[in-house]
Amino acid sequence: MHVEPVTSQAHNDKAARRASNNVHQDAPSQQAKTSANLAPDAVATPAEKIRTLYASGDAIDAQLRAARSGDAFLLAHAPLMTLYCFEQAVFRHGKSAREWMTQISVDFKTGKPIPPDERRIAINEAYPGVGPLRVQLPPELVATSIRLLRAAKPSAQPDYAHELELAKLRSLQAVPLTEAQRASHTAAVERAVAECNGRAMSTEYQTAYRAGIDRLVANAVVSARLFNRRAGWTSYGATRFNENDYELVQRAMAEFQPDGIAKLLGGSSAVVGRIDTSWLTEGSVESIMMLEGNLGSMVACALGVSDCGPDSSRFRSACINFGGCDQPDLAALLRHVFERDGLDPAVIDREINRVVDAYQRRDLDALGVRRKK
Repeated sequence: MHVEPVTSQAHNDKAARRASNNVHQDAPSQQAKTSANLAPDAVATPAEKIRTLYASGDAIDAQLRAARSGDAFLLAHAPLMTLYCFEQAVFRHGKSAREWMTQISVDFKTGKPIPPDERRIAINEAYPGVGPLRVQLPPELVATSIRLLRAAKPSAQPDYAHELELAKLRSLQAVPLTEAQRASHTAAVERAVAECNGRAMSTEYQTAYRAGIDRLVANAVVSARLFNRRAGWTSYGATRFNENDYELVQRAMAEFQPDGIAKLLGGSSAVVGRIDTSWLTEGSVESIMMLEGNLGSMVACALGVSDCGPDSSRFRSACINFGGCDQPDLAALLRHVFERDGLDPAVIDREINRVVDAYQRRDLDALGVRRKK
């Protein structure tokens, strides 16, 4: 099984899908603790609804409650609520590369366990992937990074020697942490391990979520149809849409309901337009992936249709991947990381303001959203 290190927030959804097939699903007694009162607070603001679930102290239970709630806004958020469970630092916690890869290596055709590739074990030992990373490479590593990236050649067969060199380079990208910063990061990882271990993406949740979404689709709820292939969505990407999909996005923007806006700004298909990259320098590729992966969530929080506090899923993923766990919210965390690594933190606010302005003006053109011709 080909297993690659997952090191950026932009890859969270891919990691979640891949890892969810390998997580134990045998803890119904934990999920049976779900509160009997699944009805959302009718007077709470959208952000308060999701914040209350995040603050419950059990994100897996909270995700199941969201899936069962029947509330379109909570259902729009449900798939994103446990993304941090699939960070390598979480599901590899306390395991060697060999132990971890033995656990997740399966035959794709049969689903049966198979021995992990020894070369993959060596690559993952070189890059343990369990600590926060810089988003800007130190100057002394930039030339090496450029050399390795230019040396990559398209091939049907993996170049294990080249991948091993890249893994060793990335291991040098780890953030130097103070004792207090290390303690806060360790606490964040251990909290996630305690919540997620053997429970994330259970069959119980997936069944409840699909049933909830199907009910909303049957009632013609726009947010449930957005990006939903089972409901007829056919487009790929987040800027060029087929005619029917474009009209659905246009309707979500025009109606401006919290669930529709949250869905447009959530997940890997966040509709945020093209990010200005004129500030990028050599060695800062990780920074643009970090920003791309979190921009939709930060805009949703600015618009009051999500929560970006320390209990939120996006904050916890970013904290685990990049540090800044002591910051008050996701935008502050990204600003802190940019400034820490020698980048301009004003980039974060410029991008948030650009997208917020486009949403407030209901301006799809400003986001580069077009009909496919």
